[in-house]
Amino acid sequence: MGIPCAIVGIDINASQWVDAISMAVKGGVIDLVATGQPFLNQARETGTIFDVPFYADLRRMLLETSPRVVIVDRSARISLDFIEALLSQGIGVFSIGPPVTSLPEAHRIAHILEPTTHLLYVWPKMTQSWSMRQSMQSNNLLKGPKFISAAFHAPGLMMGRKNISTECFVRNLLVPAWDAMHTLLDIAGPPNGLFGSLVGTPGDRDSFAAISGHAAGIARFLNSATASFTLSDRDPRWKRDLMVVSEDGTWVATDFSYHFFDNTGKSIEEDSISPVPIERMITDELELFCQHFSAPPSPSRGWPHLLTETASMLTAMLLSQRTGMAESPLHLRSLAS
Repeated sequence: MGIPCAIVGIDINASQWVDAISMAVKGGVIDLVATGQPFLNQARETGTIFDVPFYADLRRMLLETSPRVVIVDRSARISLDFIEALLSQGIGVFSIGPPVTSLPEAHRIAHILEPTTHLLYVWPKMTQSWSMRQSMQSNNLLKGPKFISAAFHAPGLMMGRKNISTECFVRNLLVPAWDAMHTLLDIAGPPNGLFGSLVGTPGDRDSFAAISGHAAGIARFLNSATASFTLSDRDPRWKRDLMVVSEDGTWVATDFSYHFFDNTGKSIEEDSISPVPIERMITDELELFCQHFSAPPSPSRGWPHLLTETASMLTAMLLSQRTGMAESPLHLRSLAS
């Protein structure tokens, strides 16, 4: 029997998420007990699809169905108070995109969590891709980075969800942006300065919830390492490309392949697998989260959430867009604490 799970904010137009959740139920990863939406008609539609009780009152949903984990899409007008309530009660959150939309919100949630936690998983997570997990297990191919190049593209916040009136993907740059910043942090740590530029919708004041379009930036780290990144929600393909240059050589990777060259250009190590559909990737990461959530306490349980660090990088990118100057994520993080 899978872990009792509720889904909140997922609508029936998110076809790949509907398929992924159905796969997780059939595979015994989760036992779906309820679905919730801020509006009753949406809740009814989703409950009918999954044949489970549906709720517009999310507090009542928690009381009557007692899920141990909740899959949440906060873009569906789910309040931060609800996320806080889940985490405070020890209910695991598998978040579709980041659960926070600003640096102050990130501080609010970070106060609830340990720095390394099994209670929160933000999907997608490039660091849990096949290529990065293999590389980290193989002679630590990512050690001592000097230069990093990253390209993260995703067509929408929820893959497969379309705007009914326009038949277009629901755009949102926040998902690839959060994933890219979190990945840079995992590889190189927090940057000292970040210069960013965005063509599209820059968001509202200190919120990065509605950013959309294309973005690019340069980050400089305390050890003089440099990272460049490009982000887009206009590319209809799912794409995550990384290159890390160190004193030992160059590592290049996608989700399903990696190749390491030494400084002479000689191939040292490479491997790849056949690409899998997005639905399978979602299900695999959900299963990984459930395994960590239900595992006995140990130092290897969970992940560093890096909420404030990642949020400060996004804030610096948007502030740099407005000022035309490089901004310090470290300084912004300290101001918001």
